[in-house]
Amino acid sequence: MNRSIIFSIFIFWLQTPFLFSQNSNSLALNDSMEFYYNIDQEKSKKFGRQALIIAIQEKDLKSEALIYKNLAANSIVWDEPDSTFFYSEKAKVLFRTLEDSINLIHCQRYNISAWQLKEQYDTAILECKKLINTDIVIKDEDLYFRLMQELAIMYGTIDHYQSAITIYQEVLQYYQAQNDTLNIITSCNNIILLNGLTNYENGFDESLKLFNLAYPLTLSTHDSLSQAQLLSKISNVYLEQNEIQKAKHSMSQSLSIRESLQDKVGLSYGYQDMSNIYMAEKDYDQALDYVYRSLKIDSETKNQSMTCYDFELMGKIFQTKKEHHQAINYFNQAIDIATEYNFGQQLLDCMQAKIISLSASGKIKEANDLFIKYLGNYNYLKTSDQIEQDFLKEKIEQKKEDDQIKENAYRNRLSLIQTIVMIAGLIILCWLFLSYGKIHQFSQKP
Repeated sequence: MNRSIIFSIFIFWLQTPFLFSQNSNSLALNDSMEFYYNIDQEKSKKFGRQALIIAIQEKDLKSEALIYKNLAANSIVWDEPDSTFFYSEKAKVLFRTLEDSINLIHCQRYNISAWQLKEQYDTAILECKKLINTDIVIKDEDLYFRLMQELAIMYGTIDHYQSAITIYQEVLQYYQAQNDTLNIITSCNNIILLNGLTNYENGFDESLKLFNLAYPLTLSTHDSLSQAQLLSKISNVYLEQNEIQKAKHSMSQSLSIRESLQDKVGLSYGYQDMSNIYMAEKDYDQALDYVYRSLKIDSETKNQSMTCYDFELMGKIFQTKKEHHQAINYFNQAIDIATEYNFGQQLLDCMQAKIISLSASGKIKEANDLFIKYLGNYNYLKTSDQIEQDFLKEKIEQKKEDDQIKENAYRNRLSLIQTIVMIAGLIILCWLFLSYGKIHQFSQKP
């Protein structure tokens, strides 16, 4: 064999382990970043940067794009939306070069999550709807319905409950057809919650039906957290129907499960709900005891929305006891939080409750002044709700259009089949006629 060829093979043999080790180092560092992203943020970032340097040096576009993508995703967990935008855009440039449309969509999803972190929900919803209407997403049912779930969550977050319910109903139908237990439970849970937030405009029967669908699935899958969530929600349904004992029993079961899971956030919600149950029973001391428990947790977790509701609930308890001075103090604390954090509906609820206590304590001028402010906030929220109505109309029109397309396609297929059958029939008749003629002609021969 030629010496130069042997030498070249030898040199390549020496270099090969180095080349492969560099590439595997990039992937290994990426894996390390993924392992640590939720455990040690700084260590995860360090591994990510090291992996990126190696991928760039080796001009490994695919690894570089994946590392940027993972950094974008991790930045959401790290509550760094601007970093998500930066890494996501870097990844998108590379994925376009690689013609990787699926990972492009994932990057766009991370951007949507980043907009939510910045509480720019209008932009997040707009971008999500654009993504849902792309050809790739429309053709990928699983991805389509995952994005629809994200859209429903966003509508629920901005208090557009009917829009969220409309989406979740469509999502639930899909997952039932797929026999996807986990997503059936999640969808039922969310629809029951949203029904409660609309004060059961769609009636109680739907929530009871969804509970009966989902709860046995949580038992068969040993999903304790979902059991607690469903029991809590069905308790609220019973309370609205004035079935106090059923409500208390279901809520007690839910709290017991949450205590065993050490679910602080869930316990806080449960304590608030139990407070409402005892209020309905006119046991105000117990009602206050449970709301104090909730406030203790919410102060520890710094959950401002829940803290706002704790103060509102305390105000309503004292208002029911006709201790209006105390009630007004608590409503004021709730209004301050709702104003600072832009909790629109909570602000309206607290203002309305405070107006009642001001009027009852003879402070008519203060009540009238607050009522004028209340109307200003109410009109602002009503204007915002037009977005919800527009979306519902759009969904209805889209469904009509989709149904028409399906019907036209069915008719076209049917027409084609009829034409094929008719042509086939004519061919068979011609063949029979010709065959009969030949047979007849043969039979006439002497």
